[in-house]
Amino acid sequence: ATAGLFLGISSWRSRTVQKALSRRERRLRSITENVSDGIYRSTPEEGIVYANQAFIEMFGFEHLEDVREADPSGFYADPAEREALYRQEAEQGGLDGAEVRFRRKDGSTFVGLLSTRRVEGKGGDRTYFDGAITDITERKRAEQALHEERDRLETLFESLPSPAVRCELQDLGAVVTAANPAFDENVGIGPSDRAGEGNPSLIVPEQKRGQAPHVQV
Repeated sequence: ATAGLFLGISSWRSRTVQKALSRRERRLRSITENVSDGIYRSTPEEGIVYANQAFIEMFGFEHLEDVREADPSGFYADPAEREALYRQEAEQGGLDGAEVRFRRKDGSTFVGLLSTRRVEGKGGDRTYFDGAITDITERKRAEQALHEERDRLETLFESLPSPAVRCELQDLGAVVTAANPAFDENVGIGPSDRAGEGNPSLIVPEQKRGQAPHVQV
């Protein structure tokens, strides 16, 4: 009878724990399913045990089961980077906005910011890693396009046949920050010698200076 009582208590505790875990999982899903970031939970033993729909779609899958069956190393464009991130995660207890190039199921790649944290289970018997991935591919493309446009304008500025200076508006007026080679050839003063100095006649003719009293070079 005593053995039966112990078995009954053990079974009751097991059901209670399972119910608590189910409730916690439902709460987790309700929170993460409505965000655009890819949210996941993994363990060293089982790999990914949970991922929200954004994560699943981010990597080109349809179902969580497909994600769990996939080789985790295939999620990274560079397997060596994955190993380095794992070491950093283990040493620091997580990652904070690491920029990573990931690989989708179809082989295409995207850039994401990866943040993770280590979570110790009750009693320290299990360790989880909760993570979030923010897809910044479009932002990176916009940054690259801006960089290329700046390079194009810089080339145009340097190759202009006419003297030209680049100014920056400050409290006292416009201050020269750069001058092109034609400026040196026509004025006889090197661009670097003029940057930030005050000499309005180099830009504004003397007869017009009263109309632009705040110009500095």
